Amino acid sequence: MKSKLFVFILSQENLTLAQLEAIELLELQKYERQKYRKKYPLIIASISKRNQDKILRLAYTHKVLELLFACTLKQLIAISESFDWSRIYKNNFCIRINNMTAVENMSIGERDVAKYV
Repeated sequence: MKSKLFVFILSQENLTLAQLEAIELLELQKYERQKYRKKYPLIIASISKRNQDKILRLAYTHKVLELLFACTLKQLIAISESFDWSRIYKNNFCIRINNMTAVENMSIGERDVAKYV
């Protein structure tokens, strides 16, 4: 079965419950817990096709994002050019850069990245 990599932004209301809910419901064997910018608790995990339908049932997760690739800011353009975008979108797309402090200090923006998609 094909699995995909997802990022789960968890509720801070009851972080332990949010983590356990995701781990148990999605049957996570391997996962990585992180804090993004010291305040957003994340789980990054590979989810099997069988469990991807269960993602909608997560009550203590604010947002779920599919992780397409990970890279440094310097690698972003090269990876964007070589990535198979046609498997992600068919007609229209929109790029959003969220909460990236490093990007704010550089001259790269959403329009710049969109050129390579």
